Amino acid sequence: MENYRDILSNNSIWCGLFAWFVSQCFKYVTNGIKNRQWNISHLFCSGGMPSSHTAATIALTTMVGFLDGFGSTLFAVCLIFSIVVMYDAAGVRRQAGKQGSIINMLLNFDFFKDPSMQFTEIKEKIGHSPFEVVMGAITGVLCAMLFQAI
Repeated sequence: MENYRDILSNNSIWCGLFAWFVSQCFKYVTNGIKNRQWNISHLFCSGGMPSSHTAATIALTTMVGFLDGFGSTLFAVCLIFSIVVMYDAAGVRRQAGKQGSIINMLLNFDFFKDPSMQFTEIKEKIGHSPFEVVMGAITGVLCAMLFQAI
């Protein structure tokens, strides 16, 4: 039972989750204002500004730096993990989104309009621009600074 209390009182975990939540809320608000459509599913979508994956991992990394030191091995592990997540968000996942866009365009050709063929649109917005990743990193650092201050 003591282990569960340790997990529930771990500020690094809560900080990463908080940064993810802040990023998702920001996406919800910006999508609502931009599209004049308030869709609750935007709280759980991937892609968009800022990168919530980046915000969560950078918040965790920054908290580990504050708590264990920026020269610690744990900080180094978290930092490398965060860099991989950021590279994936702006690289691989962004390219997959571009491919999804092209595939969706191809599905609009008459050949694919045959009712016997069941095609659904592929999700296009799954990656991030470099700016969205940087903004996610800034969000993560700010959230960690807030957690450290309280």
